[in-house]
Amino acid sequence: GDTVFTTAAGGWSFGHGNLGPYSLVWFSALSSTGVEYPSGYVTYKNKVLTSACNNVIARPTGANSTYPPLQSSGDPAGFHVEWDLGEEGLLAVDVTPNIIVIAAGEIYTRWMGVMEGGIKGGKEVYAGAVIFEELRLLV
Repeated sequence: GDTVFTTAAGGWSFGHGNLGPYSLVWFSALSSTGVEYPSGYVTYKNKVLTSACNNVIARPTGANSTYPPLQSSGDPAGFHVEWDLGEEGLLAVDVTPNIIVIAAGEIYTRWMGVMEGGIKGGKEVYAGAVIFEELRLLV
């Protein structure tokens, strides 16, 4: 486009992985003014349960869990992510990093890690692998 990336974007949180029979993706983009633009999808045994904008909320957790994240926030201890699956309920997962894959100063980190969760109020709790990142451009 015709806009400088760092003046248009404020950052994002992104992740994708497998949680038992679920495959999931979240993307929570922030504008330079802190407006959130979330989107995501979830499949269950290869059937799409949701694929939309405004169907997911991802927030940093633990140490350095400032939201919206700032360049000075530092890396969060993890993320809590929830997808609205309509009649299926809310799928909630907690994401924890195991290893940093890429680190670019105070503005970007990509991790590999684990996640655990399931349908809120449900009996099944699943675990799985995830790769996720956070970009922090707001000051």
